Amino acid sequence: MNSKVLKIIGIVASGVGLLVTLTKDWVDERTLDAKIDEKLNARSINQDDEEES
Repeated sequence: MNSKVLKIIGIVASGVGLLVTLTKDWVDERTLDAKIDEKLNARSINQDDEEES
């Protein structure tokens, strides 16, 4: 193969890898945010129940 083609393939593969990494990090952050919100909501509900008692 031509060296230019191999260079282009390498650049494209690097770009795809970067996009996959960024997307994975974004999804992980959203998942963590959802878990934190769930825990905070559960704690808030428990505190509201204790205050009513």
